[in-house]
Amino acid sequence: MADILQENFQDLVHSPGGGRSGTTGDSNGQSKASSSWDVSKKWYFKLFDEEEAAFFQSSVKCLALQWVLNIICNVGNFALALVITIHPECLHGHFSWTTVHTSINLVVLCVSMLLGIVGIRQGSTAKLFQSCAGHLLLSTYELLLFIRDLCIICFSMEQDRLYVYFRGGTFQRSLFTGVCSTAGVSCFISLLNAYKLRKLMNVLHKALPAGDASAQA
Repeated sequence: MADILQENFQDLVHSPGGGRSGTTGDSNGQSKASSSWDVSKKWYFKLFDEEEAAFFQSSVKCLALQWVLNIICNVGNFALALVITIHPECLHGHFSWTTVHTSINLVVLCVSMLLGIVGIRQGSTAKLFQSCAGHLLLSTYELLLFIRDLCIICFSMEQDRLYVYFRGGTFQRSLFTGVCSTAGVSCFISLLNAYKLRKLMNVLHKALPAGDASAQA
């Protein structure tokens, strides 16, 4: 019985549609994922010289990685704020605006990312500018929240109304510190996103013909 199972397994591995199909599927998935950020086939890519093309392609891939990190930070920020709000031992029935602020940040990030993706795929400097402005707005808002949370952590006393964030003990203080930290990291990444989008917009605007550039503005 064992010999029969071994023979069947060997046939499955060496068959064209057998064990290799999983490997082929994985490689196809990886190639599709990498090609989704490959702008070399876009209509505007032929307008770049060699240096501009290499810079634009590397900047797009770097921006995609920064977006992933920004999403992780914002989702973590929202999750920590939500735990503080719904945990029975944290706010003891008090309402926290932190969850509302973090959810707004997540929406602004998604809209800004969508504008950036559309701008890269269509070669639209206007969409890239709007995405850049959205990331700047997001970073400013997150900076204000980071400063607010940091002041609460450092300077709030037991008689202060804002000390309600720490009446749940060490666990709640750790959660609120996590909210503050993720907001700070996300603020920094959003600034990097805006800077990278500005660079992409400048390169694209420089390469586009005068008529196309004015139409995109």
